[in-house]
Amino acid sequence: MSQQRITARGVLTHEGKIFTAKRAETKRYFPGIYELPGGWVEFGEHPETTVVREFKEECGLDVTIEGFVCSGSQILEADHLVEFYFFVRRQDPAQQPQIQECDHSEIRWWDQETFLHEWEVSHPDYLAIKKAFEILRQNSAL
Repeated sequence: MSQQRITARGVLTHEGKIFTAKRAETKRYFPGIYELPGGWVEFGEHPETTVVREFKEECGLDVTIEGFVCSGSQILEADHLVEFYFFVRRQDPAQQPQIQECDHSEIRWWDQETFLHEWEVSHPDYLAIKKAFEILRQNSAL
């Protein structure tokens, strides 16, 4: 049965780079690819709350929402996914990510040039990361 699902993901930046985590090979959807941390919005949960919860669960990071990046939509098998992306910042800048092996196998920080050369345009988070880099570039020019 087809259903509509909501996801929320966070964009954590540091020195012009964007944080991603590589999905575990055991994941049903997109195993072994890098993604922005986040996940399914639970019933009654605000998407911003989802991002904060997922960063803590998946990466051990306490984050706060800094702003909206963009939204997106895609069809995944029989589901229609509506996606929200938010800028986040670490509450403690010294706190380092600690991945949960059931969720991710490694982390990586991407600069814009490497991202544009290595990521597939069809990747679910591609447009959001590209938009985040555009916003970062515009804000640094102010």
